[in-house]
Amino acid sequence: MSRCPAATGSAWREGRCSRAAPSEGLRDIGAFNIRIARDVRGAAAPLLPHIADRARRSVLSTLIVAPPQQGKTTMLRDIIRAVSYGDWPMPEARNWPARKVGVVDERSEIAACVRGVPVFDVGPRTDVLDACPKAEGMMMLLRSMSPELLAADEIGRPEDADAIREAAHAGVPVIATAHAGDLQDARGRTAIRRLLDEGAFAAVVELRRRGAATDVPRRAADSGGARADRACGRRWSMLKLAGAILVLLSGTLIGFRQAARYADRTAQIRQLIHALQRLETEIGFGHTPLPEALERPPRARRNRSPRCSGARRRGCAKAEPPSATPCARRSTKAGP
Repeated sequence: MSRCPAATGSAWREGRCSRAAPSEGLRDIGAFNIRIARDVRGAAAPLLPHIADRARRSVLSTLIVAPPQQGKTTMLRDIIRAVSYGDWPMPEARNWPARKVGVVDERSEIAACVRGVPVFDVGPRTDVLDACPKAEGMMMLLRSMSPELLAADEIGRPEDADAIREAAHAGVPVIATAHAGDLQDARGRTAIRRLLDEGAFAAVVELRRRGAATDVPRRAADSGGARADRACGRRWSMLKLAGAILVLLSGTLIGFRQAARYADRTAQIRQLIHALQRLETEIGFGHTPLPEALERPPRARRNRSPRCSGARRRGCAKAEPPSATPCARRSTKAGP
């Protein structure tokens, strides 16, 4: 592939199909593919209100999916330019500042740099890393250029997903494109499916063309698959939280129940010792056989009056009426 500026605001790319010789390059060329890129200003104006992050006054992490030649790179380029200039189309975003944008242009399709100078206008606050692999380029921009937005074209490899995940954890939104017919096709690619499941992209945009114009995206930040992905992630987080709370409460209740059982065990052991002592007394002093002692109910205590105990038993008959206590009745019968 080769590239060259064709005119102001445009560039072309040439692809060759031939016999590949590792040591000699391309041989026996059989076909050419020449693509002329166009710079369509204002192409992202209908999309920006849907992917705007109003809390941070920036844009959400967005994945743009479409088949080839549907305008993904053109849309991405115009988003980069609008954010870099601070050209926000929303009325409430008139005071929003412009943002620093880091662009990893691996195949020179976004900025079409020639000797380090972008052919296309990508904004005054845009740093372009040309002809650099996307994964390494995004990490280099994160470490050295302090971008407020990262942009890359045609992601899909596992290392691209790792770099986007690192950017998301660093708090930097990412605008990226991917080849796919729709969101369902994009989910068929392992790296992109994992990013969507993890919530790395807050918005997903599908592009369609009608004639020569790019249609308004059918699926944006607050509808469709991206919304479903975010809702699924929230439900999964709530489910994990509910499960953790349930496990904690279950363990606490089981612990309380075991503690109550251990607390009752001492009382049960004291009752057992007392019963064995009663059984020993019944067998030792009453000469009661063991089966009979086990079947006999415990004897009730005699109700003895404290006034008829010890040395005062003899005076019970004189001090109280004969029917007052058992001691008084016995003293009356023993008299003259």
